[in-house]
Amino acid sequence: MPRMRTELSDGTITIRAYEPGIELAVFEAACESVREVGPWMSTWREGATYAIAARHVAESIQAWHTGTWYDFAITRNDSAAFLGRVGLDQISATGTANVGYWVRTGRTGQGIATAAVRLIAHFGFEDLGLRRLELLVAADNLASRRVAEKVGATFEGVLPAGRYGQGELENTSYCFSLGR
Repeated sequence: MPRMRTELSDGTITIRAYEPGIELAVFEAACESVREVGPWMSTWREGATYAIAARHVAESIQAWHTGTWYDFAITRNDSAAFLGRVGLDQISATGTANVGYWVRTGRTGQGIATAAVRLIAHFGFEDLGLRRLELLVAADNLASRRVAEKVGATFEGVLPAGRYGQGELENTSYCFSLGR
């Protein structure tokens, strides 16, 4: 398996592993976006505070070191501005993982999430050796559904709210997948 990269780029978008010092940027983006992403992301459901952002970054960095999950900051190649987050979690021993992503409100509709999901798929398949990535999208989250469709993910069906796998889906969700 190739060396695990902490940064990937497509020439326009770069995803970079979370590092200490990014807390303020994450907080500012979350403040801007909490109304849009809060309903879908438990991290920001109760609002955005610097303390929550700092805890999120610290937990993400620790998870990276233990191989529990991998969070990346999304930026454009010509700017260090934090545009959002993309990551892999729920990594299983059978070679599957969940893809999660969000883009700050002021930068949505520009193809950023689509490009970031393509990059995280490369990371998952090439660096981690995964064979399947799942994108579980709340049925009401039309923007995330469009991202799944644009990256060519296969629609597999509707999952009712409630118990599923290792986690609890809070909303009726669409299951999409990408395979190696």
